[in-house]
Amino acid sequence: MARILVIDDDAEVRRTLVRMLESAGHEVHQAADGETGITVCNQILPHLVITDR
Repeated sequence: MARILVIDDDAEVRRTLVRMLESAGHEVHQAADGETGITVCNQILPHLVITDR
């Protein structure tokens, strides 16, 4: 399946998205802020990034 990065400062939103995506069989990584998100993105090269605005 897809390698997905979830970036959101709301921990509950991240937990919910991670749980849903993992249960669908995806490899999910997460970050609480944009700076960390960029670092993780460069390390894992995700297929999809989900973020809030």
